[in-house]
Amino acid sequence: MSTKSSSTATGSGAPYSADVKWYAGGVKYSETHTATSGEASAKLYELAKHAEYGSVVLTKNGVYYSVQEMQSDGTTPATNATDTVKIAFAALAENDVLVIHYIDVETGTPALTHIATCKDVSIPMSADTKGVSVQGQSTQLQKVGAIKTTMTLEAVQYDLTLIGQACGDTGTDAASIVKWTNAFHAFNDIGVLIGEEIDSSGTLKRKWFAYGITASNITLNMPVDDFYTQSLEFAVDEVILTKFT
Repeated sequence: MSTKSSSTATGSGAPYSADVKWYAGGVKYSETHTATSGEASAKLYELAKHAEYGSVVLTKNGVYYSVQEMQSDGTTPATNATDTVKIAFAALAENDVLVIHYIDVETGTPALTHIATCKDVSIPMSADTKGVSVQGQSTQLQKVGAIKTTMTLEAVQYDLTLIGQACGDTGTDAASIVKWTNAFHAFNDIGVLIGEEIDSSGTLKRKWFAYGITASNITLNMPVDDFYTQSLEFAVDEVILTKFT
């Protein structure tokens, strides 16, 4: 008889919108590296760029592995207050081919900007599908293709920071008047959207990363009897969900 494990969901353990803050900006970075004998011996690899904590994912010889994110000394674990500089990888062997993705915070362009009044964020993921009917069969043959990921974000209009990152141009004059326009440029690559859940004691619980983001639709809502909002749709390359224990 097999043994079944179970867990109980509690309100304190589930993400809640009041506890989640969203940030926009950052730079997606990918690197491919063949491990040296020294790296294999130390079970440690130094990233080409400093990474946002929690964002590092990799494959070794085409297989996904989880790694520990470390500070520059290679022995102290990284935290949300530090960059990830190195990764500790117990399964690392000489000549392993590593493909590593993360958010580059060393380059610093564009800088992460807090979206203080974000209302809703949804990240639907779907795949191209093909169904073919075959004579004599009551069900279709099904084929599922690559994943298509999009993101929809709705925020209260309180300044022009978010829309300026997603589309057009934003500038401030000598009188501190801010203007936004789409007269010269269309949709921009926003880079990264990061969500952080931090509990009442200041402990980081989860991070959501969506990167390789390009805006594809913007709607400015000016209702008669509600807050003015801006809805933005993005095409997304990749999504990372990180849960901290």
